[in-house]
Amino acid sequence: MSFVKPHLFEHALFGAALLLALGVVSAEPALGKVMAHAAKERSVWMYKTYTWAPTRMVSGNDVVEDDPLYSPLIRAAVNRELQSRGFTEVKEGGEMTVFTAGLATKSAQLEGFLMMWGMNWWWGYYPTAVQAVQRENVRGLLFINLVETKSEQPIWGGYATDALPRKGAEYKTVDKATGKLFSKFPKNKLQ
Repeated sequence: MSFVKPHLFEHALFGAALLLALGVVSAEPALGKVMAHAAKERSVWMYKTYTWAPTRMVSGNDVVEDDPLYSPLIRAAVNRELQSRGFTEVKEGGEMTVFTAGLATKSAQLEGFLMMWGMNWWWGYYPTAVQAVQRENVRGLLFINLVETKSEQPIWGGYATDALPRKGAEYKTVDKATGKLFSKFPKNKLQ
């Protein structure tokens, strides 16, 4: 696809890494935080059509393009939001290009210990086995960036935290995070 500009995604990843480094966005983000920003030089409402760039997922040291689990969910949620605002998706030559990325982090959390006790006539009660009880926390960020296709200048973008959950709740969480993010979408002043 000739419309995809790889360096724009690299800039988005650099921006995400910079936000993480500066502490603006933490690797363990606050629940449901949403940030969005519109360009002052151009209104998103000047455009009518959009084209998709591949969705990229970053997890650990890997970047996966068009992840089979999250990409269709992200694409459907963003399409629903954009089309409800009157924008039209086209295969090629859209006035805007939609760049989306997900950043997933996992961390282990120790919940406690299970201790089993035995009985010995000489020693009395004593621990016989200890088992750690832990869970894996999965958190993620969803980045959405609308870029003018010709000039490659940003139009609108933002991120939502806790958008990429554990297995089984993907649709509900991605859809909710996208909705929260698009609640920050600029109002149409041209009507």
